[in-house]
Amino acid sequence: MRLPHRDSLRKRLALLLDPISGMSINIRFFASLADRVGMREVTISSEGVDTAKDVWLACVRSMDIPGNARVAINQEYASFDAAVNDGDEVAFFPPVTGG
Repeated sequence: MRLPHRDSLRKRLALLLDPISGMSINIRFFASLADRVGMREVTISSEGVDTAKDVWLACVRSMDIPGNARVAINQEYASFDAAVNDGDEVAFFPPVTGG
């Protein structure tokens, strides 16, 4: 699968920002997910974004959510249907394994 060029991702995400209202959601991608989507952090406008799944789609429209991906909202595990609000931090990461 070919990922979009990082500059085009940045331009697309910049269009999502709403600098006038200041309403935003901070997003972080960790480990292999960061590598797959081509970014580690981004901030998007919270307008029109209701759930963690909406956040993923706003950032990574060209890729379905991997079946093993996990999400946290404000450092608390959550479901992809969980509500997000202005000022939240949403983190996406692969499952944590240990040994």
